[in-house]
Amino acid sequence: MARLLSRFVFCQLRASRVKYAFVSGIRSFSSNVSNSNRAITAKPPSGLQKEMAMGIQKAMQLFVRYGIGASRLKEIGNDKNKSPETLVNRWQKMMEIFVSVQIHVLTGLGYSPDQNGITLYNQHMLNLRQTMDPTDEEKLRLLSRDIWRETLTFAFNIPIESIENNQLSIVDARNIMYKVSQKMQDPQILETVAKRISSILESDSKATDMQKRHTIVQEVLVHDVYLGGDPSFLSDCGFPDGELGYVLMQCTLADHQQDPLISQYLTGSMMKILQVAGIDMQMLNPASN
Repeated sequence: MARLLSRFVFCQLRASRVKYAFVSGIRSFSSNVSNSNRAITAKPPSGLQKEMAMGIQKAMQLFVRYGIGASRLKEIGNDKNKSPETLVNRWQKMMEIFVSVQIHVLTGLGYSPDQNGITLYNQHMLNLRQTMDPTDEEKLRLLSRDIWRETLTFAFNIPIESIENNQLSIVDARNIMYKVSQKMQDPQILETVAKRISSILESDSKATDMQKRHTIVQEVLVHDVYLGGDPSFLSDCGFPDGELGYVLMQCTLADHQQDPLISQYLTGSMMKILQVAGIDMQMLNPASN
């Protein structure tokens, strides 16, 4: 759960994007699959080997760099109507594409094209990392980092040099994430979430209503936690104001997402804000049921 929540914050509601990315991802990458192939029931692997993990990451990098994923990401980056008000929507679109690519790669190995499949893959990857030697683990980490960086550079039209020039030490990353966790649990932030959630008009679709809650949480995190304040929280942490600073911070902090202390900070703060939003934690991690 800590790992899921950690990624949840760094990628801005990764669990949320999974829920609505499945449909768009399967439609985008599997529309030409024959009916006979759809009928095939594949079993996921019992675990991952080093070569499999590296292969998955390289396949994802191929699609992000050269495939349909790349063209769709660049469409977001070239959007002429970009503004702070559309940042959350563009981030969500980016994450839909990212997860669609991941689903496309994982289904080829037998993982189910849904949240359970990704959860199982994440567990397999965690198990593998615990047995890898430091050299191989670092290679895998760097490959994963590069994929995330390329995704952001395409989607937000940011030079890779800007990302490379805004790196954080583990000490600085911990200090910043401590500040983030404290800001997220600020009574004013929690009150803002609660008020906006109370204004939701419930529908007949539980999934739709849950997505509305996710979006509200994300909008509050972006606009009230990171971009808000005078001076802004971003500038207080040494990053540029606005969209550029937000993207750079998310990218650099993601480099340290495996750190136990950072995960601890994030777990407590995210649990609190999700609880206020009325988001069922079991829905974020159905494989644990």
